[in-house]
Amino acid sequence: MTFPKAVKTDKTVKKNDRSTKKNRLWCHTSNFSNINDPMHVPLYTKTPNQKTYKMKKLFSFLAIVAIISVSNCSRIAENNDQVIGIWSNVAEISTGKAQNQTFREEWIFNDAYLGRYHAIENGRITVKTDFKWSQDDGIYTISYPGLDRIDDIVILKESQDGSMLEDMNGNPFAIRE
Repeated sequence: MTFPKAVKTDKTVKKNDRSTKKNRLWCHTSNFSNINDPMHVPLYTKTPNQKTYKMKKLFSFLAIVAIISVSNCSRIAENNDQVIGIWSNVAEISTGKAQNQTFREEWIFNDAYLGRYHAIENGRITVKTDFKWSQDDGIYTISYPGLDRIDDIVILKESQDGSMLEDMNGNPFAIRE
């Protein structure tokens, strides 16, 4: 017994067909039949179809839209921590000359437990980096990945004058702007 073999025949290209290759008709026949036989019935045919192509594009587009809409439905937990905002520390250093040097540090805390740190000397930014922060029982830990700086551990203090961050020794660290 022999298995069916594939026989390839060419059809003519229609005028409105935009493909550069000729459409091909693929027929699977057995060895017992002749392709030129008028009673020959192909077992399997495959022809390019513009309607099928459009449907595939439509289903692909709908799948992409569904994936995007499902992935955007997730919610981030809301963070209403009191430390969120801009905090700064300004120091003026006397060098003995006519001009004093000013050194300013600035922390911008956001609600995703991240932030931006700036060190500014005489109005020029010398350090600009991101930081991570966390809070545990009112104690805030600020870490600076990528910098050779130790983590800052501070406490938030509220007073009539405003909010202040203090280090663990009670020294002022930064004030809210």
